[in-house]
Amino acid sequence: MGEDVADAARGRPGGLSLLGAAHRAGAPEERPVGEAGPPGDVRDYEPADEPSWLRCRVLGLLGTSGHDGEWQSRSRADLELVAAGDNVVIGLLDVSVPGEDAVIDTLVVHPDHQRRGVASALLAEAVRRLERCGVRTVEAWVQDDPALAWFAHHGFVEVERHLRVHASAAEAGTVLSAKYGLEPVSAVLRVRVEREAEMRQRFERVHVCRRVVRELRP
Repeated sequence: MGEDVADAARGRPGGLSLLGAAHRAGAPEERPVGEAGPPGDVRDYEPADEPSWLRCRVLGLLGTSGHDGEWQSRSRADLELVAAGDNVVIGLLDVSVPGEDAVIDTLVVHPDHQRRGVASALLAEAVRRLERCGVRTVEAWVQDDPALAWFAHHGFVEVERHLRVHASAAEAGTVLSAKYGLEPVSAVLRVRVEREAEMRQRFERVHVCRRVVRELRP
């Protein structure tokens, strides 16, 4: 079953492709009376989106703990959705589907369009496709309290947590030993959450990472 779901997610022959049949704004959708929909269409990512996708990702992560680490270029995911207005990406959602349990890799909204339902629209479309393919759960790793509240509002439950420590070169030298002529210039460390007080005394950049999970309809 798990392999079948993964094949469908990746659009292999004979399977239902998650990367197709996006729900666009023109299609009928139930909304509470008087509630406006989010700006832009929710659709599949296209190669031409890459410049505004990267811009949206960088700006959307500024001011959050998500920017505390390595900036990465675009990498492919099994499910790639964007919210776009006038062909400019204002929100993005990437999901990996290795089997019956999916993982949200990236969920970002441009600062100019936050708190307008963009992230909720992206998640709703992703859940619709994942359920259609037989995925059982979708999970995410969360570092910011506002994001944690948003995920809780959308049915996610915390199941695990640990510390993520970003150590500078000087800090890394206090916990890592140089071998074979290699010296760490920085490090990202995973630590048990019970050591939070100790880690905050020793390191400047310490985040609590929480794994949240939502069960999907069978």
